[in-house]
Amino acid sequence: MKQSTKKSNMIKPILVILLFCLLFYGLYYTFRDSLPLIVSRLKEASPFFVLLMLFFGFFYYFLDSVNTTLVVRTQNKDFTLKNGITTVFLGFVTGVMTFGSGTKPAQTYYLSKHNIPIGKGFSLCSLPYVFHKLTVVLYATIMLIFQGKFLKRTYQEAFSYLTAGYVFSFLIIAVLILLFTSKKFHALLFYLPERFLHSPKWLEKLALLKKELQNLQEESVSLLKKKSLCASLVGINFLKLTCWYILPFLACYAIHSKTVFPITEIIATSALMQLIIGVIPITGGMVSAEVVYLLLYNVLFGEVSAASTMILYRAVTYYLPIFYQMPFVLYKGYRLKKTTSHN
Repeated sequence: MKQSTKKSNMIKPILVILLFCLLFYGLYYTFRDSLPLIVSRLKEASPFFVLLMLFFGFFYYFLDSVNTTLVVRTQNKDFTLKNGITTVFLGFVTGVMTFGSGTKPAQTYYLSKHNIPIGKGFSLCSLPYVFHKLTVVLYATIMLIFQGKFLKRTYQEAFSYLTAGYVFSFLIIAVLILLFTSKKFHALLFYLPERFLHSPKWLEKLALLKKELQNLQEESVSLLKKKSLCASLVGINFLKLTCWYILPFLACYAIHSKTVFPITEIIATSALMQLIIGVIPITGGMVSAEVVYLLLYNVLFGEVSAASTMILYRAVTYYLPIFYQMPFVLYKGYRLKKTTSHN
């Protein structure tokens, strides 16, 4: 069992590296004819606008940390913003290295070191994610209402995919809300397994899972009753998402693009891009984010500008955060291990 776990832990980082290599090769092959022009655009990029993009890219993760801190403080008043930043960074880095499977276990373990029981810790880590997904859908809804004509006119061929993304995201939110709040939904989930799985081994697993879901439901309902907290989480998430949604607009100025669209249209396109990426089950949107970005922004910016701004966008939102968050997480892990060994 331990050997299979070790093999799994070794395989996942290798798969991440292979996925990176395939992504970069795919981008190179797609834009090989335009590569000199793209490189030239990036070399001449405005330092001011690049720094502005870096600020908003970092501020996104900072606001995510604020959300986590607010939620955890409902159980531990001594939980600091610095602890919240560590929790978010830890989730991001482990998510990259394990394709998302290690995010919640790593965060839950870290919270357990701050006097949060494992069951409660999982609920506290999961709730910000639910509000994030909810805000993505709300943001896209607002953009569809106020920028619907622009989106339908610009993306006539892809609008059916945008609608499908919206429907799938709405269904994901509905399932998450039911999973976190509804005992009847839990009973429905266990109806078939309990009816057909009768071995003691499976019954024991089902009983354990049922207990975990019950704890999740109780903790979630308790937190959701705090209306001011819920309003704060939604408001902060709107601001957080805006930090990313304006990045293509800033990237246009960074590469000195001659065609710059109104910021409202850029935000609308980014909102629907995030909606589509959110229903593709790849952590961090690796590959899917690049593909969807190019699919949508090629229409607005043209091939060269879309590719140039995409490189800046993904560098700020995903690739650079790996490099500045990983050393932070390793240092915190070392400190935590040292403190635990002394105790």
